[in-house]
Amino acid sequence: MDGALLSFLGREREECVRIGERACVLRLLSARETLALRREIAQEDCRDEEEQALRANAALLRRSLRENENGAAVFASAEDVENALSVGEINALVSRYALLDGAGNPSCEDERERVEALKKAWSTRPTSG
Repeated sequence: MDGALLSFLGREREECVRIGERACVLRLLSARETLALRREIAQEDCRDEEEQALRANAALLRRSLRENENGAAVFASAEDVENALSVGEINALVSRYALLDGAGNPSCEDERERVEALKKAWSTRPTSG
């Protein structure tokens, strides 16, 4: 499907973001790219879960960030992402990716969580009597 059709269907696959003075495009990875990314992350030698999460986020950004003008990768490696951006900047960009992905891939569980929260709020409301 082309971008116009995906947009019509409500599934944006990319978003413009700024990294410093640079205008970039944050794009959703395909299923194949996501599987390759997972394999890459599984091979990382990390000390703990926090380091693994940061490395995974940097690897995600390396693959999903592109130059606005020519579509070239913004970063050559996950290490370049880690060197150029702070932890907060990495987390903010990954959060934007998650929102973009959620808009394109809604989960049936999302609605269930909302319903459960409403049920809980309703059952704990004060009653007269």
